Amino acid sequence: MNDEEPMYERRPLPPERRCGATTRKGGKCGYPAGHGTDHVGFGRCRRHGGNSPNGRRYAYQLEAIAQVPTMGGDLEVEPTDALLYCVRREAGRQAWLRAMLELETDGDVTDPGSRLAQLARLETAATERLARFSAMALSSGVAERRIRMAERQAQALAHAFTTALDSSSVGSRMSNEQRAEVVRLFAQQLALLEAAPPDVEGPARAVG
Repeated sequence: MNDEEPMYERRPLPPERRCGATTRKGGKCGYPAGHGTDHVGFGRCRRHGGNSPNGRRYAYQLEAIAQVPTMGGDLEVEPTDALLYCVRREAGRQAWLRAMLELETDGDVTDPGSRLAQLARLETAATERLARFSAMALSSGVAERRIRMAERQAQALAHAFTTALDSSSVGSRMSNEQRAEVVRLFAQQLALLEAAPPDVEGPARAVG
């Protein structure tokens, strides 16, 4: 069979699923990506260096990138929230790569062309990015800003509660001591909500 014009060119494979190497005639190899290698579906075929150390490294990079979910278009976000997202996202990526690295039993980590070495390199890079994002979050005072935001939200809720209490017939019949006690209990519940996990819910009571 002619290497320059493989039968796979007749199949409706999209470019990203083909080897894509430049042939001697100047065309593109039509074999499936990774054909004849241990990384089928990614990288070059065996006829175009797919089994070489560099070919394997390239294929493993493509495979790792393909397993990372792609993101959509523009999104309005606060800089603080974006920085926290980067920290959490990189922490998840690092944990996933660490798990994949621990599950990989074949290969030599000193061989730069092995899958094990590529996973180790990606895991190290993710760890470095996580440390960098975390340092950025600490230096920008993310924690302090979140505390101030929570305090402002609590103040707004307390103001809304006391306004509603003033407008109700029940509130008008309360003494100052009773009103102060209700406000104190309400503030206490706000503090509990702030400290509790977001998915914890208390018993619901019917209103009315």
